[in-house]
Amino acid sequence: MRARLFTPVRALATMLLSIAGVAAAVFVLVSSALVPVGIGLYAVPLAVWLRSADQVARRVSSSGPR
Repeated sequence: MRARLFTPVRALATMLLSIAGVAAAVFVLVSSALVPVGIGLYAVPLAVWLRSADQVARRVSSSGPR
């Protein structure tokens, strides 16, 4: 009786572990692919802001003393 029960339980556990492993692999791949997107969300506005600040500073410095 125990041998009959043990095989389906082991098969179910193996299947669940396999599904969990695949889900973990997909999560790692997707999250690592999204890292550059996340960096870009911060880097692009920062670069635009720094460029505009630099242009303002150049304009002010080229206008000379007031």
